[in-house]
This record gives sequence, structure tokens and C-alpha cells, in this order.
Amino acid sequence: MELPRRYKDIFNRYVSEIKKVEKIIKGFDSKKEKLIKNEVYATEFEINEIEMQWKLYEDEMEKDMENFRESEFYTEEQYEPENKTDYSDIENLIEDDYGLDEEDINKAFELLNDNEDSFEDDVNISGDIKYNEEMFDDDILEAMRESADGNIEYDDDYYFEDEREYGMDMEIDVSMPNVESKNVKPVDRIYKFTNGDIYIGKMINNRMQGVGNYIFHSDREVKNEYIGEFRNGLRYGKGIYMFSNGDEYIGNFRNEMANGIGRMLYKNGAEYIGEWTNSRKNGYGFYQWETGEVYIGEFKRGKFNGRGICYASDGQIMYDGTWKNNQIHGKGRFFWGDGRRYEGDFVEGRKHGEGTFYFEDDVIYEGTWENDEPIIFGMKFDEIFK
Repeated sequence: MELPRRYKDIFNRYVSEIKKVEKIIKGFDSKKEKLIKNEVYATEFEINEIEMQWKLYEDEMEKDMENFRESEFYTEEQYEPENKTDYSDIENLIEDDYGLDEEDINKAFELLNDNEDSFEDDVNISGDIKYNEEMFDDDILEAMRESADGNIEYDDDYYFEDEREYGMDMEIDVSMPNVESKNVKPVDRIYKFTNGDIYIGKMINNRMQGVGNYIFHSDREVKNEYIGEFRNGLRYGKGIYMFSNGDEYIGNFRNEMANGIGRMLYKNGAEYIGEWTNSRKNGYGFYQWETGEVYIGEFKRGKFNGRGICYASDGQIMYDGTWKNNQIHGKGRFFWGDGRRYEGDFVEGRKHGEGTFYFEDDVIYEGTWENDEPIIFGMKFDEIFK
């Protein structure tokens, strides 16, 4: 339907925001294809390190999940069975990776104890590291002293050391000199986790960062999937979330939740574009049913709440007034489309209170209503004409 002029500016601003998200996703798609083609996978060691760290934050993640369960994004069928990570084998995997058993560890401690004296010359156990200055040239020593004093100014000669040496995307002390004068940045890779989830993108300090793609493991053909921006391991910025049931959200995220301007396309053909707070429609928005009717107005906690106007699929006004929890409630005007209209009070979707019923411009009844029926001399029409 053709939107009234007063709504077009708001709608066009929302659409412009969605286009920014689509641009980010399109730019990542080509990068993703290249990574898959070249099989740029993270190592088993990296996966172990990441999952160990994530295990430490399980309580915090469960708290986030509780908030998520209250949002419109959550359905128990989709999420409960799929996102549980099995960490039972992680310790064994790490032991296998290092190849250490109890005997090896005991030998290592014996060697440390035997050589304890040789360490004391270089290391002050009480706190500060003492460098043997004969081991370094003058430039490196000067850099170390400046770093220790807190006066160092970083430039292209100081960098994140290549994380591939360490087998993970970890942030290395930027005060380490770079003899090749290059800045080595975290790189995009494909991470296949032990619970079946897949992440494609960058990791910094074992947390997802920048634009990436996270695919939740599922036995279903269509999986829950997110493509977009991450910050410190959380969905944060612009992105698209595709649900296994066929629904699709594209817009802004903050701390895992839809926040800001976003559009939800429902599998049944319905659509919402507007403001979100913690993955609930909240603020001002446009909702269109699969049958073509449109609601334009205020939302609160995912429902029509406040002032709103509803149009029929042919563009004619059906109702203009206030709403409460998805129902007509308060003052408003209701139109039947054949010349009849009611103006007055509503309670939970029914004409109730003081109101006037018109046909064309003629007043048919003006007075008190109760549960959709006019009241005359304290009686309903049915009672009067019985």
C-alpha cells in the first residue's frame, strides 16, 4: 500500500539503515567464500584454548541466555537442544596435544628445582624482571627501558606479534620490537568447535571480533546463523540473524540482542521494520500482516502499545487511536468501510464507555456503551426490544 506522506520519511530512514547492514554482509560474503575455498582452518590447539576460556564464562553466558529466553528471538524448540557445548573431553585433548603424562611433569619440576640457582641471577621473584643486557643491542634495550617507564610511543616498529607462532589469535605485548617493520594483524579463519558450531572470522584474545559468521550446530537442514559484526565475542553492531524456522532479522545488535533499527521477515509473510530493545519490538515501527493489513505506531515489549493507526490492505483506515497489549484500548475511531464508524472509548477491543456511532455523517447513537452494545435507560438493545 502507499504510505501517507507523514510516515514516508520515518520509513525511508529505517530502510536506509537496513541497506547499511546489507552492504556489510555483502562485503563479507566474498571473503567467506575465499576462506572456504582455501581451507583456512584454525588448529586444534586454537579450538582447545578458545573452548577452555569460554568454559570459564559459562555462568555469565547462562545469565545472557536467561535474558535471551525472554526476547522475541527465543523459542525453546530452536535453542535448548542445540547450543550446549560438551567440554568433557577438553582436558584429554590438551593432554594429547602436549603429549605430557604425570611422569613427564614430575621430571620437568625436578629440572626446575635442580636449576633454581641459575634463574635467580636473571629473575627477581619478588616482582621485577632483570635483563642480562649483554643479550640485547642498544636499540632494543632502549625500547625496553621506555616501555618499563611507561613513556613509549608506539609506531610501525611495534606490533602484534604473529599469532600463528602461538597457535591462537592472542594479543601479544605491543612493546616487542618488530625488526621487519610490519604490523601483523589478526586474520580470518574457520573455527570448527567440538559441539558442531562453526565460526568464520577473526579472534582476538579468543573472542570473536569484527565481521564474522557464526553457524549453530543442528541436525536440521536449516540452521540458526548470524552474519555481522562482533565485539568481545558478542553480536554487537550490524548484522543478520537467520532462524531455523525460516524467520530472518536484519539490523542492529547490542550485547547479543536486537537493539536499534531492524527488520524482521517472518516465514508466514508478515514483516516488521522499526525500533527494537533487547530483541523486542519497542518504540516506533511498521508491522504488516501476511494478508496485507498494516499497523503504524508505538510498540512496547513486543506488542502494540500507545498510539497507532491500522490500515486495511486497500489502504483505507480501519482504526486510529490507542492500543494496549495488542488490543484496541482507550480513545479511538473505528471504521467499517461502508460508511459506518464509531468514535469514543474502547476497553480490551470492545466499545465500552462513552461513544458515538455514525453512518456517513449522521449520528445514529451517542451515549454509553457496554461490551460493544449501546445502553439506553440502563438497558441493552436486546433487553429493550425483547
